[in-house]
Amino acid sequence: ERLPLLVLGNKSDLPQRLSVDELIDALDLKSIGHREVCCYGISAKEETNLDAVLQWLMKWANK
Repeated sequence: ERLPLLVLGNKSDLPQRLSVDELIDALDLKSIGHREVCCYGISAKEETNLDAVLQWLMKWANK
């Protein structure tokens, strides 16, 4: 089984951040078709999406 790819856009609390859609486009993540790709905007300062990222990691760690 192929390893999944997790992409995190950090500093999502800053005004000059890229949106998740902009990050996906900038990294051409839609062209990756042979494995699961997941992209989150995160902020440790505001604790944005940290739970979702941990859940994703736990899901794949158990496979």
